[in-house]
Amino acid sequence: MTVQTTRLIGAFITREYLDLFDFEGYINDHPSSLVMGGNINIENSERYNGRIYAELREVPLTNEETGAPSVTWEYEFPDLDGIDFFAAEITPPNGDTFYAMHGGDAVSDARYAVGDADSAIEGTIHFAPNDDLVFYVNPVYQDSDGRVYVTTGSGMTSSGSNWEGATFSMTLEEQQTAAENGEETAESFKLTVHFAVRNPPQSVGIIQMDARNEIVARDDYDTNELPERIEPEGDAEYIIAETRVTAPDGGAVVTREIFDAGDDYITAYVGREDGIVEARLIELLWK
Repeated sequence: MTVQTTRLIGAFITREYLDLFDFEGYINDHPSSLVMGGNINIENSERYNGRIYAELREVPLTNEETGAPSVTWEYEFPDLDGIDFFAAEITPPNGDTFYAMHGGDAVSDARYAVGDADSAIEGTIHFAPNDDLVFYVNPVYQDSDGRVYVTTGSGMTSSGSNWEGATFSMTLEEQQTAAENGEETAESFKLTVHFAVRNPPQSVGIIQMDARNEIVARDDYDTNELPERIEPEGDAEYIIAETRVTAPDGGAVVTREIFDAGDDYITAYVGREDGIVEARLIELLWK
């Protein structure tokens, strides 16, 4: 679908407030705001809300099977520290237009649904228990010439939500009318970001079991040393992923999940220094 106007395409999630308000420009246009009793009405001052544009960059790729090189393209905000979570229409130089989902390992269970009239993206950001962790969900837009930019958004805190399983969410929605071939069509976009508390795992045990429910092989990994892929033994019928966690009260917690030949990946989690608990996929290469 051809982009007809500026439209919401997702969010750039930061841990600090993204201050883009043009205070000087507002004061120059509203000098009475400096007079006693004057008010600065930021909510009704959209023209002074600044924006930061993303850069379209080439990303080199290598085919894992053949070693053949290739490239793709993606937008990034090189001077900002945060989490991309948006779906942009990309037109590379001398290339065909395509849609690309932008989101790293910090976003789990990402889903993107595109329709003729309605589109939506949804995902979850896990974080370690913390009494004062703040997230800002800053809207990302794409304008009619394809440029992508971010504006200042709203924040929310995890205060009081310091137990595993606690979840809160934030939603951004937009509805607009687009003109195409002389006809107007109604379109909508919805972004939903879930924030979920998860205790960072300390280690993951991969236990391979045969048809007699006997152990074929076992490997234990520190979460910082997880393999990218595992090739189960020929007589392995299923795998138990055993995750060990130290809870905030110091107690040990062990959870187990079962995977068989119908599963292509194991999802493990790794705690980061900034408090985010990101997902890591371990590919299963069944024989």
